Formats: sequence, C-alpha cells, structure tokens
Amino acid sequence: MKHGIQPDRWEATLLAAMLAVVGSIFLFGKLGVFVQTGIAAISALPHSAPGLLFLVALIVLLAGSSNPDSRVSGGGVERPDHE
Repeated sequence: MKHGIQPDRWEATLLAAMLAVVGSIFLFGKLGVFVQTGIAAISALPHSAPGLLFLVALIVLLAGSSNPDSRVSGGGVERPDHE
C-alpha cells in the first residue's frame, strides 16, 4: 500500500543520485581544507595531551564521587503492575 507522502521509486532514486553528485562535488572541493585541518589537529595533539588527560581524570573523579543512593535503580520510571 502506497502512502500519499512517499515518493515513487524513480523519484527517490533520482533524488539520491542528485544528492550524491552534489555531495561529492562539495566534498572534493573542500577536501584540501579538511586535510590541512586534520594535519594541524594531529600536530597539535601532543601539546594538548596534558590538558586532555587532566580533564579525563577530573571527569573520572567526579563520576566516582557521586552518591550511589541518588541513582535510579532499574533504569527508569517505576510503573504500576497491571494484572
């Protein structure tokens, strides 16, 4: 059964092909910028590693110091039992 808002198969295929072409043109046009940004980020990683390690340690300490009684057991809202 076909829904009123669902396009025909050929329309969906044509739309997917057009989006793929436009996306690849955009991606390959910006690929050089992405590569340069990635190289800069990788070269900056050793300089930012101590700060990142400090943040990870701080998050682990804060997560470990939370009160276990304040957590919800069972993963959610309690629902009344219906028979």
